[in-house]
Amino acid sequence: METLKAIAQLIGTIVIAGGFLSIFIYQIFKYLGAKWLDSKFEARLQALKHSHDKELEALRYKIAGMLDRTAKLHQREFEVLPEAWTKLYTTYWNAIQLISPLQERPDFQRMTALELDEFIEKWDIPDSQKQGFRKAQDKGLFYREKIDFIRLNKIEHMARDIGQYIGTSGIFISPAIRTEIEDIIQRIWKALIEFRTNIECPHASQAHDSIGALYKSNEKMESIKKIVYERLWSTEIEGKPQSP
Repeated sequence: METLKAIAQLIGTIVIAGGFLSIFIYQIFKYLGAKWLDSKFEARLQALKHSHDKELEALRYKIAGMLDRTAKLHQREFEVLPEAWTKLYTTYWNAIQLISPLQERPDFQRMTALELDEFIEKWDIPDSQKQGFRKAQDKGLFYREKIDFIRLNKIEHMARDIGQYIGTSGIFISPAIRTEIEDIIQRIWKALIEFRTNIECPHASQAHDSIGALYKSNEKMESIKKIVYERLWSTEIEGKPQSP
């Protein structure tokens, strides 16, 4: 009996010790498991933070690039647009003065011989044409033909210049403004061609449709002037590029 009792006490002791050991082992695994989860969570958090920082930096770089490009485009536009307007305005009004029926011309019949000689000497034409003018019966007609061709050639050169300028630098101008400018240039050319045809063929039927259309373009010129003014003085910054 004593032996059985001793055996029972030993088993009880082992069971109790095993219980404490299980609790001890559980606590160790619980602690280690928590540390492992914390380390995994921290690593994941750092990876997400790094990815977020990279995306944020890429976004900052993209926005900075867009603003820089927009600023450069606006700067270029502010250089091109005033020059384009100046060329258009000068060409337009020279063309209007050329085709106008109200022209101020010298009255050669009232000039003295000395006044006529002084006029001829100051006239910027070749000497051969000056000689032809001296011999001309109708000096007024000779003058009109020569001076009209001289002025016409000059304005055609101006029209080519503004056309080439818009062709090369027009990409920096707002499409809406560029379209209006190109329309005026087309009207100028049509009027100049019609004017040249009329003076080269004085006995043919005179056409005035294109000349009349250019005369009626003053309102459009004022509209372009207003748009250009508003464009240059606008404080709005566009981030979205416009298609040509």
